[in-house]
Amino acid sequence: FTCTDVQAPERFLGLLGLTNHSDEKSLQSVDPEANKRLCYDRYLRTGLGDRFGALLPVAALAHAAGTAVSTFWFERNRGSHLFYLWSDLKPYLKMPAALNIVRESEFKACRRTSRVEWVGGKLESCCAYDTVSVLAYQTLITPRWFPNISEAEYMKAYYAVGKQWNVDFLDRCSIPDRYVALHCRRGDKTNQLSKGKLHKHFVTSQMIEALHSCGMPVVLITDDPGALRDYGHIPGVLRCPVNSTKIKGEAQDLAILMHATAILQESPLGWSAYSSVVAMAKGLPLLNTDVMSSFNRIKEFRKKKSDKFLPEELLTATRKPEIKRFLGFLGCSGAQSTSSLLKL
Repeated sequence: FTCTDVQAPERFLGLLGLTNHSDEKSLQSVDPEANKRLCYDRYLRTGLGDRFGALLPVAALAHAAGTAVSTFWFERNRGSHLFYLWSDLKPYLKMPAALNIVRESEFKACRRTSRVEWVGGKLESCCAYDTVSVLAYQTLITPRWFPNISEAEYMKAYYAVGKQWNVDFLDRCSIPDRYVALHCRRGDKTNQLSKGKLHKHFVTSQMIEALHSCGMPVVLITDDPGALRDYGHIPGVLRCPVNSTKIKGEAQDLAILMHATAILQESPLGWSAYSSVVAMAKGLPLLNTDVMSSFNRIKEFRKKKSDKFLPEELLTATRKPEIKRFLGFLGCSGAQSTSSLLKL
């Protein structure tokens, strides 16, 4: 090919699978405004938390620039516990206006001039950096025409799209107006922990008791029936009936997280994208109750940001001031059980 042929660049990129080869317009003759519609071409072979965590920052960039971004929903992992059909999920979700999700078969390949790249940024798109509000934009590279967006503008847009992202589905589930959502993430997350040491790793029961002593109910969601046996008998813990389908269960759990006053998270290493992403998007304080793991993702995120207070929604029980901050937000700093909790 030679660039003296106006169609050559488009045909060359088409052979590489980098653009929609069926479109015969050249890059030089295409409507400039058409190029200002972003696309995000990435196979997210992950659970729901990681998927939404990666998509919200891209939607925030589009929102900040006054445009929209299109992407596709990965559905090739049928048979995996990470498999979700977009057509099943879509009826329960309200997505940000700047984010257009389609099935992979409906997605047209990204033009080079429209693509948001997720490789080659200041931070790698790994280790959950690409799902953390204050870090994710550093994993992305925008097209040349994209306006310069300040960090403050990006964060304002992030919270705006987070507010638009919503699930209201509650099936036979009655919950109080104010409550703390307890997310117990186990399964593959706790494979490295012996079952006899689970309770030594977490201060979950102590936190539940502190919340109960100041009249704050706790609504439990979990991927492990064992969590209900562990905490269901503690006064103040509520649990919604099990849903008839996996999709309804996921939608209800997301709704419980999104409408909570705060989130208590029991998950190793200081992280579970499922509840952490909701906390960041909705601006809700989240306290992770792991106090024994040698590695803690919340601390790692702060190192990358060079700020011990960011992301501000994510707190760790490894630091007593953060327990006090979490309880203080809920008006529970004077709770009967708080003083003994802080001595642990």
